[in-house]
Amino acid sequence: MEYSLEVFKQLFSSIRKKDGLLSYMHKNPDAFTPLVKLSLMSTPEAWRASWLVGHIMLKNDKRIQSSVPTMIDSLLLLNQGHQRQTLIILLNMFLDDNQQGKLFDHCLTIWENIKIIPSTRITAMKFILKTVDKFPDLKPEIKLWTQDKYLESLSPGIKNSLLKQLKKIE
Repeated sequence: MEYSLEVFKQLFSSIRKKDGLLSYMHKNPDAFTPLVKLSLMSTPEAWRASWLVGHIMLKNDKRIQSSVPTMIDSLLLLNQGHQRQTLIILLNMFLDDNQQGKLFDHCLTIWENIKIIPSTRITAMKFILKTVDKFPDLKPEIKLWTQDKYLESLSPGIKNSLLKQLKKIE
């Protein structure tokens, strides 16, 4: 079967629940690669494709590796929900130093924009913290990125969670 945009549009409109979509993908594993391709497009269905990829992918999924550079390069062009879902995918991939550096810069851009929805910002911060853990020389910079002006727009729960993570780093 050929998995076109129309096939996925119909799938997303006919199956609304997570379990149903996961079941479909497990029964149709050959749909995974076209789903990844859809997640890279600029269509309304792309964020949902990214969401589904994030739920069925394996850690450092080989089927996604060739798409990682495109995901990183296009990240700042995506809408906020799509950014979050793409970040979730990228958080589960092993990146080379160049990819990690580029994604780190993009995540800082997302984090510093307090107009972006908190769920996307905190997902970007997860990658920042992951990078800081790998490169401890960045620890002093965390204080700059977590000043009150960056935390004010977060919900109390998200803010609390972040502050707990920051204490672990200190």
